[in-house]
Amino acid sequence: MTCLAVVDLRKRYGGTTYALDGVTRSFGIGITGLLGPNGAGKSTLIRCIAGVENWDDGSVEVTLGAGGRRPRRAVGYMPEVVAFPRELRVRSYLRLVCSAKGVRKAWRGEIEEKLLLTGLAPVADRVIGNLSKGYRQRLGLAQAMIGNPPVLLLDEPVSSLDPINVVDVRRSIRFYARSACVVVSTHQLAEATALSDRVVVLDRGRVAYDGPMSDLGRGRQLTFELEVLARDGDALRVVVDSWNAAGHVRTIRAGEAYAVTVPEVTEAELARRVAVLVSEGCGVIGVRPVGDALEEAFAHAVGNA
Repeated sequence: MTCLAVVDLRKRYGGTTYALDGVTRSFGIGITGLLGPNGAGKSTLIRCIAGVENWDDGSVEVTLGAGGRRPRRAVGYMPEVVAFPRELRVRSYLRLVCSAKGVRKAWRGEIEEKLLLTGLAPVADRVIGNLSKGYRQRLGLAQAMIGNPPVLLLDEPVSSLDPINVVDVRRSIRFYARSACVVVSTHQLAEATALSDRVVVLDRGRVAYDGPMSDLGRGRQLTFELEVLARDGDALRVVVDSWNAAGHVRTIRAGEAYAVTVPEVTEAELARRVAVLVSEGCGVIGVRPVGDALEEAFAHAVGNA
């Protein structure tokens, strides 16, 4: 089910420079990671969808579902930096948000639900100005979730958080995404991997990649290192030399285990070479990419945009 559709969205700055250059994508239930280098257009796209920034051409369509929904409750938005009235207490602030979003009859239950979901219950009666960075991030998430909008937009929701807060915030986002469309903008590949199966990569206002995180580097040539058990190290070197590549063999344990470098191959070619080693009586007990394969794949996707 499509909850959010962006059609040929264009946003210009200074009359000529495109921050968004014809972005067309649809989003459904679950979490979609929005990736890209600095200046790629991630925050601009999030702000346009949220309705806090205008665009020049194209459209943004939100499916409200059965019975419809008040427009101001259709999209929840957590900006990268959330400004709070520091003198208010957490519960009082969320009451204000309920009022702004039109949550009137059941506002008490709504506040308690979001306090529990985001882990804010222990500080519900604290003054916002005295909250830690982690609790302020949670409060930004809670205000975005008030009213249970079908579309939730989060701009760098775990930036600068410690590991414990990161785990808790991720858990809250995953729980909410079971019945809503969640788009998370981040520049951290590890964060996108941890949260989402699908990622949309932007580069210079255009979509450079859209698909599963696991497929981001598919077909890309990478360098791998194999851990191989072999009885004869010299025979192993002959096999590696026959590949006509710049690979090399180094000894890990004398007369028993060796590390074989396989440079710049696709996964399919790597599988073929592993099969050759096995047919020669070698035991391949470990395979790992050399360097950060995910970062290289991301750079490759952006470079091809």
